[in-house]
Amino acid sequence: MAKTKLTPRDKDYSQQNGLEEDIGDLYDDVVKGFADKNSRAEANREYWDIYNCNLTEKQAYNGTSHAFIPVIHDAIEARVTRFTNTLFPASGRHVDVVTNDQKIPHGTISLLEHYVGTAKLREITPALLRNGDVEGHYSLYVEWKETKRTITKRVKKPVTMGELELDDEYETVEDEEITDRTPEVLVVADSDICVLPATAPNPEAAEVVAIALRMSKQEIKRRIKNGEFDKKTGETLVENFSLSANTQQPNPDKDKAEAAGVKFDGGTKHALIYMVWTKRIKLGKHKGWSVSYHAGESMCLSLKRNPNWNDRAPVLSAPLKRVGGSFWGVSPVSAIAETQYAANDALNMGLDSAQYALLPIVMTDPEKNPRTGSMILNMAAIWLTDPNTTKIVEFPPIWKEAFELVSALKSQCMQSLSVNPAMMPQGGGRKKPTQAETSQEQAVAIESTADAVTILEESIFTPLLRWFYEMDHQYREEKTLVRQFGSLGVSAILEEVEPSTMDTQYQFKWIGVEVTRSAQQVQQMIAFTNVLKGTPPDLLGGLTLNLAPLLEDAAEKVYGPRLAPKILIDERDKMTVAPEIEDMMMAAGHPVEVHPGDNDPQHMQVHFRAAQQAFSQGSPMDAFKAHIMKHQQALQKKAMQAQPPTQGLPGPGGPGGPREGAMPGMPRGGQQPPGVIHQDQLQDPGRVPR
Repeated sequence: MAKTKLTPRDKDYSQQNGLEEDIGDLYDDVVKGFADKNSRAEANREYWDIYNCNLTEKQAYNGTSHAFIPVIHDAIEARVTRFTNTLFPASGRHVDVVTNDQKIPHGTISLLEHYVGTAKLREITPALLRNGDVEGHYSLYVEWKETKRTITKRVKKPVTMGELELDDEYETVEDEEITDRTPEVLVVADSDICVLPATAPNPEAAEVVAIALRMSKQEIKRRIKNGEFDKKTGETLVENFSLSANTQQPNPDKDKAEAAGVKFDGGTKHALIYMVWTKRIKLGKHKGWSVSYHAGESMCLSLKRNPNWNDRAPVLSAPLKRVGGSFWGVSPVSAIAETQYAANDALNMGLDSAQYALLPIVMTDPEKNPRTGSMILNMAAIWLTDPNTTKIVEFPPIWKEAFELVSALKSQCMQSLSVNPAMMPQGGGRKKPTQAETSQEQAVAIESTADAVTILEESIFTPLLRWFYEMDHQYREEKTLVRQFGSLGVSAILEEVEPSTMDTQYQFKWIGVEVTRSAQQVQQMIAFTNVLKGTPPDLLGGLTLNLAPLLEDAAEKVYGPRLAPKILIDERDKMTVAPEIEDMMMAAGHPVEVHPGDNDPQHMQVHFRAAQQAFSQGSPMDAFKAHIMKHQQALQKKAMQAQPPTQGLPGPGGPGGPREGAMPGMPRGGQQPPGVIHQDQLQDPGRVPR
């Protein structure tokens, strides 16, 4: 088989002759693409002002009060809270793998769960959801990050005399450099990403994907030193840094920081650099994606082949609600922005009216009461006026009608954003809803959640798992320790995972939403299990009933992956070990379990000799004694199991057993636990009740 000569991925083509025109055209198209999005960027800034509760010139009423009612802010936060908890269930299970064989790759699942934690997806997702609700689009950038740090640890070293080592040891401290390797996920603002053509359905189908970066002078120097940027072009950029710091490109990070109270007075300067992924430029024999960095016209800092082995752009982007023929989605805030402004105006009118309504109006005749200056509002005040010509009236309570209008506008905003009372942390001061109303609100909330989380699962999180797997294959060359949540027989152990192989045998799927929706499924599984147990063998048609997979799945959904392994233990995952090896493990301080397949008498003899030897050397014997006692208990248990049963256990449907299809319930007069769904109300979570 002939070998194919690969185009090097670290070679810089930015200064190569013959590519100047292509690089210049690419930069011009990117600048024009961002310029075409200026109107969208300005609209998004307006929507972020609404979310951040900033009063702007959009308000029609300009009175004494300047309040902002956070209707859209509260609705978006309610959606963020619900969607985040739906995507990240309390059970901690997020990853599922579909494989072409029967063996479940628990190590791969555990590795991806490990990367979900190290990439801090649970912390990043709320920001991604806010971007989607405010701007109408979700965008992520993923890369592999290696961070080096120096730690100090205590070590014990033998005492030496020349080249001779003595038996004594002394304790000292040493520095050690370690490297943390993990994927890094960044949320990209809508105004910082450009896709050409704008009609592409996804980044993979686009010709150009550009991201606006803002780099400090120190960051540029670091990349020049690492060889990421061309030295000559990079030094020119650093010398003219003040000229490249000012730009018309919107800076969403600055706006968000100022909304948090951080002011930018021009002390921190940055250079606007476009990172461009494109298929247009051919580098040698490579016709796929390439990545380049542009700081201005005829200032290309770097042009290299795609560093990722999968030859895909590491950008995940999807609209909140797709519009036919457009890559970009429409912000849901755009439909209710004027409603928010109207609610603010009505609120401020009502507050101004309330100020007048709280003060009385004194009507008097100045000719008959020339001493109006003595009419002072005070405790036990004396007014030297004619009471027949003086009248106290009250300003009409117009604020009540204003607040009713605010409430109506608020309801409209909540309805437009698909937020119902079941998604809000407070009930809004209304009466306690009935069980039927609560069930209906929860069903509607599930329906409104379906669209958003489905888009996130299919377009963002499932492809992100594939990126984690492929980056692990490319960058990790050593074994790593991950916390295993796979087989129920292994209780959250640290497992060594070999470097993965990038092939097509696995398909990954984000299952956070499915785990969250499994409450009704577990109840139905419990009921149907009784039906299976009561089915006679002659009616199974040659099938064999095996309830183990059902029990494993239900245990993980109900108790979570940390508690379930302690409830259902798969003895097949415990291998019998020679007693001599167990002696070595116990002498080193490692816990050793007793396997049901162990030859208990033989093990006890070997362990007893090892315990005597440890006693003669002055070593502790507690571990050996406890392990020998466990072997004695295992012998007694095996002897009891060998005896024939004296009484038969009640079968399904018989005396003392549950009826076929019966649900476990409370005694007559009892109360079900909070949150349980009545059997008559079990339904498809995706269907809204009439």
